[in-house]
Amino acid sequence: MNKENDQTFFYQLGSYPEMSLAELKSVLNLNGLQCKLKPATGFVIINHLQTDTSLSVFHQLGGCPRLMRIVWRFDRNEKDDPQLTDKLLQKIVQLLSHDTKRKITFGISMFGWPLKTAHALSRNFATGIKQALNRQDVSSNYAGYSSDSYPCLPPAAVSNLMKSAKTGTELCLIHLETASYMAVTVDATDYEPFEKLDMHRPDKDMTAGILPPKLARIMINLAETPRDKQIYDPFCGDGTIMMEASRLGHFTAGSDISPEAVEAATRNIEWYRKNIFNSGKIEKPPVVLDARKLSEFTGRSTLDCVVTETHLGPPIRGKFTGIQAETIIADLSPFYRDTLREIALSLKKHGKVVIALPSFQASGIVHTLRLPDLRIDRCFNVLGHHAYSRPEQKIRREIYILERKAQIGD
Repeated sequence: MNKENDQTFFYQLGSYPEMSLAELKSVLNLNGLQCKLKPATGFVIINHLQTDTSLSVFHQLGGCPRLMRIVWRFDRNEKDDPQLTDKLLQKIVQLLSHDTKRKITFGISMFGWPLKTAHALSRNFATGIKQALNRQDVSSNYAGYSSDSYPCLPPAAVSNLMKSAKTGTELCLIHLETASYMAVTVDATDYEPFEKLDMHRPDKDMTAGILPPKLARIMINLAETPRDKQIYDPFCGDGTIMMEASRLGHFTAGSDISPEAVEAATRNIEWYRKNIFNSGKIEKPPVVLDARKLSEFTGRSTLDCVVTETHLGPPIRGKFTGIQAETIIADLSPFYRDTLREIALSLKKHGKVVIALPSFQASGIVHTLRLPDLRIDRCFNVLGHHAYSRPEQKIRREIYILERKAQIGD
């Protein structure tokens, strides 16, 4: 067994690992951090960052639920060592018993182990840790999980554990292809602000669909635009991107063709300032504007960055066919072409766009807009693409990262 460098961290990747990894790379670049990343299944390993720096990066992310510091690494041929469990228990007790004046609350999460092995290890460690702590006269609570599930605490439960008690700790046993690790969770995503923004905002249009706040944050980070630059949303809807951009430190502004949406966004932003994050970086209330006239309003080559979710098409109910999907795409394509042209005219040279466009799932086949048909190659370079969807959804989000060319073609 090998002790790792004290500054070796695991960033756990979320439900869309490729997009989470791209977001992490963007935030590291934004912070001027040149780090060697070692992607592994569901995780990224980063060496030699200070804890404060890792936490600062982590708190900017939307797609990574946990930040963990590696404590031990053991190779495959060591996993059957009869003394391995005792060695790990000794290290765990050392980690947990630093403050014996308070009752310790701990949880254990397993990643990558076969289900039977995971349950056995989790039970053994939970019992062994409590017994070892008792021998040192240290009082402890064990934060358990549903007995019929994989032995892993949900990130929201970990966040609550770490917030509710200063002595709350999550220990993680991670089994990867080449080695296994023990890690201690440094922090977990605080879901409360995201949940408040998602569910408790005063105005939301459920029929039009709501952009998840975590996805809005990921999209903003994927733009890799410095925090002192403005983020503009020409389809602001009820204001999710504007509010998340503000929380990340960006100046932000927006517009929407719908007066009702602009009124809702204005009310949501005021509520947001009072209940979640008081920021003066939302420069002006959103305005009513057709995105196809964006450059007339903003002026040409004035915007630093656009992050937006466009109109995703009509609500879909009941049976949905491929012919219907292709019809919607054909109807919407001219609108998207004109909108992207206007965004290009409004952006500064090399300005970034992160835009969510729709695709449609019918009978197991995904029908997607073809970017060449929109002729965006005349205005933009495509830097990246990520799909965001759930299996049951008929409308998916296709997230494109674009960069405006120095010269825009006709």
